[in-house]
Amino acid sequence: MRRLLWLNTALDFVYIAVGLYLALELGRENEEWRGHGWGVLVQGAFLLAFDALHALYIPGEMRLPGLTFFAGAEHQPSIVHAAQPVGAAVLVHGLPGTPAEMRSVAGALHRANWTVHSLLLPGFGPEIPTIVDRRWSDWVAAVSTAQAELQRNHAKVMLVGYSFGGAVAVAAASQCPPAGLLLLAPFILQPPLWQRMAITLLSPLLPHSFRPYARANFADARFRSSLQLFFGDANLDDPGVQQLLRELAVPGTLMQEVAQSRSALLLAKTVRTPALVLQGARDVVSQPKHSQTLARLLGPEARYLTVDASHELLDDALPAWPAVESAILEFAQRVALARAA
Repeated sequence: MRRLLWLNTALDFVYIAVGLYLALELGRENEEWRGHGWGVLVQGAFLLAFDALHALYIPGEMRLPGLTFFAGAEHQPSIVHAAQPVGAAVLVHGLPGTPAEMRSVAGALHRANWTVHSLLLPGFGPEIPTIVDRRWSDWVAAVSTAQAELQRNHAKVMLVGYSFGGAVAVAAASQCPPAGLLLLAPFILQPPLWQRMAITLLSPLLPHSFRPYARANFADARFRSSLQLFFGDANLDDPGVQQLLRELAVPGTLMQEVAQSRSALLLAKTVRTPALVLQGARDVVSQPKHSQTLARLLGPEARYLTVDASHELLDDALPAWPAVESAILEFAQRVALARAA
């Protein structure tokens, strides 16, 4: 796309040159040619500005030579069939997650005789360098497709979304109601109105990308642990690798797509199916007030439940997991029984 825009920019100069020729040469003795020339010139100048600005704005693929992203098998999509399934579930991870963060949920549901499809959203996992080319509609379509495929062989299909995946699951549910909707710490980017207005007005002046690791402390153990999740066996002690990561630029267009998560609040009004919104009381990523609003908008069949946990409420090594697992299984049983009646 960027190459095409730069090519158009070059052609726009030809457009302008033709306009000048018509206006200054042929238009010397012919007012009609002069008018046509200036018209072509104005159009060419507008197209030049348009194409040049968009060529600068549209980001290219994120490139980090020598590094692999989410190389482990746990980051790949999978379908685990139950011998005698009571239903099927589509698990939708968060941002910038993979099916790995849903393993505890997948295991709990499978042990309860659910067929589980751990979905990998387009542009995530090993494909993360291409995420700049993905759109909100791509992610919603991926969930809807997975749901439709399971519905061919299962009477009951439940959507389970974690964090950003929760908002995507709501959007998919608005298109085709599932048997149940389980939202785990759903993330909705909903800044105050004044912030949204300021961003809209100042967007031409804002940076087109940001560098999340520009000032990273590679000696910090927790930071290194989080990076290993992304980059597998990368040698984080290598100065060359550190420099590559410091130069990694995340395009602003990605945040525009993430901001589409707020559409879940509008779409929730159209979803009428059994639902559970499970929220960590100490979550500072997915704000409880937004989760409460979402549960209310989902209607009378929706329930809101809090547990003593942070945003990482799916970590089965943490004290909150037994309560989280219990809530998940109780809701899954409710969905199975309600649909079987």
